[in-house]
Amino acid sequence: MRDALPVKRKPSHGPSMNDSRERTIGEAAVSGRMGANPSPAGSLHVLPVITVLNLIRMNLGMYPPGHTRITESIDYTFDMIQKLLREKNELFIGFAGDTLSFGETATAKEHKNGAFQDYARCLNHLRIVAFTLHRGLRKQDLLEFNRILSAKPADIWAMGKIESVFERAGITGIKVKVVDEDHFRLEGKKEFTQTRVDPNVKDVHFWEGFFAHLKAEALKRRQDGGFPPDPGSMDPAEAIRFLNKQREQWPSAVLSYEKMVHDYFSEISKGRQVGAEKLDRLTSVNSLVAHFHTDLRKQMIDVVERQFAVHPNTALVAENLKCFPEELFREIIRQTSERGSQISPALVNLLKKMTGTQDAPGSTDPGMEKDFSSADMQTLLNREKYEKYVPEDYDRLLKKAAVTPFSGEESDESPFPVDEYLKTLTHEAVDFRICRFIHSLMDKQITDEEYFACYAKLARSIPELLKGGQFPFLTALMETLHHHAREKPSEPIRQKAVSLLRSLMNKETIARHVAPFILHGAGNLSELKTFLISSGVQNLSWLFDLYLDPKETSPTTIIETMKGFGRNTTEEAVKRLSGRDSRTIIRLLTLLREMADKSAASSLKNLFHHEDWKVRREVIKTLAEFGDPAVIGLLRKSLKAENHQEVLEAVNLSCRYRVNDLLEDLTSMLKTVVIRKESAILNEWIIGELAKTRNPSVIPQLERIAAAWFSLSPKYFSRMKVVLYQNLHNFPKNQILKLLQKGYKSRNKEIRMACVKILKKKRKMTVS
Repeated sequence: MRDALPVKRKPSHGPSMNDSRERTIGEAAVSGRMGANPSPAGSLHVLPVITVLNLIRMNLGMYPPGHTRITESIDYTFDMIQKLLREKNELFIGFAGDTLSFGETATAKEHKNGAFQDYARCLNHLRIVAFTLHRGLRKQDLLEFNRILSAKPADIWAMGKIESVFERAGITGIKVKVVDEDHFRLEGKKEFTQTRVDPNVKDVHFWEGFFAHLKAEALKRRQDGGFPPDPGSMDPAEAIRFLNKQREQWPSAVLSYEKMVHDYFSEISKGRQVGAEKLDRLTSVNSLVAHFHTDLRKQMIDVVERQFAVHPNTALVAENLKCFPEELFREIIRQTSERGSQISPALVNLLKKMTGTQDAPGSTDPGMEKDFSSADMQTLLNREKYEKYVPEDYDRLLKKAAVTPFSGEESDESPFPVDEYLKTLTHEAVDFRICRFIHSLMDKQITDEEYFACYAKLARSIPELLKGGQFPFLTALMETLHHHAREKPSEPIRQKAVSLLRSLMNKETIARHVAPFILHGAGNLSELKTFLISSGVQNLSWLFDLYLDPKETSPTTIIETMKGFGRNTTEEAVKRLSGRDSRTIIRLLTLLREMADKSAASSLKNLFHHEDWKVRREVIKTLAEFGDPAVIGLLRKSLKAENHQEVLEAVNLSCRYRVNDLLEDLTSMLKTVVIRKESAILNEWIIGELAKTRNPSVIPQLERIAAAWFSLSPKYFSRMKVVLYQNLHNFPKNQILKLLQKGYKSRNKEIRMACVKILKKKRKMTVS
């Protein structure tokens, strides 16, 4: 078959992992994420993306967080991907084994390049068979995506499913497809492979090849199983599923179908008998129309409607429509009605088929009338009232189907907008209106018995009101009840008001019904926060439990809600710091920074010597944001730590928060005499961070490093100097003139270019 989808039978022991990966990529390409299969030339434009992605992964493994090499590689990769995404919404990349592929194209260059194989191997360790780069890609997505790939696979698997790991990392611009090995252990699973087709070539014999191929596969399966051939055992469901995804074959399918319908009506109009094979093929295609994709089904229905208009005399004969399903006619009529277009005389016969209405009185089929209602017929009657080209029996046909007496006068009454009012008739809406009425009634001068009745109704309705998110009403109700509990003259009424307040402020009830609004971000956050604050500080306990839940990955809404409780939130957070694990302490410290309550700084002393550096790092961040002087001692201790990672992050924090008291400590860490590999790497990091502070007091130390000439590691020594000169743009030109003059004479091209670039930039700023 030329354009139809071939079907391939897998061995009885089930598909292998590599086969399953290839099929996953094939299905992704068929589903339209890539459009047509890319040409080898097109793939060559994508291949460099894998190289730079692998460079990011390698830099993350080699350099500490925030290093300029990581930032530069991410910026370069981001710009490259954005250029490729200008003409498409997404970029799909899949792989099979240890090689990458783009759709079905894989070049010889790919197989020889170690970067591709390394990146594919990292993906393979996490069972990632494909990933898609979307147009909304962010630099943070690239960083987090490759950070996961650079980690140990065992550590990643220990965190749960791969999809959930990426979701918790906040990656939105990259979607991964992970193979599930258990899913591919089923035996006897059929697989469809995609044939390469040219979307510009349309095959008028598409459906002949389609059914011929299905028949051949059915015969082959019967023979392989030792059974006699049975052509009736064909099952096109799987092929239809793939056809729905393979949009490039739709033009051929529609063109071939239109030829079949046209030939069918043409043969009948010429008085010829339609061949049994052609009639069976048309009937088979008609039976499949309901299972097609919505867009493809609409095109097929348009074909039938168009051919009805071309052959009206033939289409008006009910005998000629037996091979077409009733659902197809119903869809034609409804689409015509929705478009507001004219109904041709040929559709009269469709109405007869749908409603069972014939010329002879009483010959109706009630079963058909259920599918196409009297209201639908009345709509068609109103719209077609003034059309003159319709046959004489058309009016009588519509009026009889609509069961409406004919009236020559236009009705002045507009139809009642039922849909607009249906939502107000639900049980919840009616009950809410009753509660609002009772609320207003309670504020009147009523007897104790009437107040008790109002109390009983509201007490029963509180859970539903919470579940429905009626927070403004509940807030107003609490204010009313507080007023009644203080000022109502009747003691029983005051007690009932207090009792209802307790029910309304019950934290278990509130937590059960309000938590979904917070977790899903539903409703109005301001109204919800006002209600919870009015309800009382007892809500803080379950809000903290929700915030500290390990399963909760997006605590922003919870933080915004808890901030409304002010000092009470700070005190509760401090109270929960003791005896907690590292993850919980870090979340609590994050909340304290959001609260910006400097009084909490004195409560963090017990965490100064915590064994986990991640906790101490968060303590340092918190104290630095609060401006607490204790941060100086903590950072100075971390700068002298034996843990290399702790030292690097301490340097970063010292410069980020502009702790000027530590500048001397930082400059003393710079090696200027015999510079080894480790010293060069540490110097490079410290220089980059110090330059960001823009403090001119570090320039003399930079001059001493620039004057150094001997190193046991020339490669890292040269790179350190390049970083030094590239960061000089942070300082005024008159303060770094000596360094620029020295760099301009350097034999290193990168250093000379950096100096020239800085001089040009400073000159432009001076002119402007």
